[in-house]
Amino acid sequence: MADATTETERFVASLHRSLLGVLLAVVALIGFGWFRRAAAAGEHILLGLN
Repeated sequence: MADATTETERFVASLHRSLLGVLLAVVALIGFGWFRRAAAAGEHILLGLN
């Protein structure tokens, strides 16, 4: 029974690590897209000022 508990804990730990990795990837993609959009908007604003 102790082995089953250890296996379950190990599985849950790896699952959490996987979910955390996926979450970080999604956040990075969204952040990158937002940054590109902000940079493009910034360029338009700068071009408008010039």
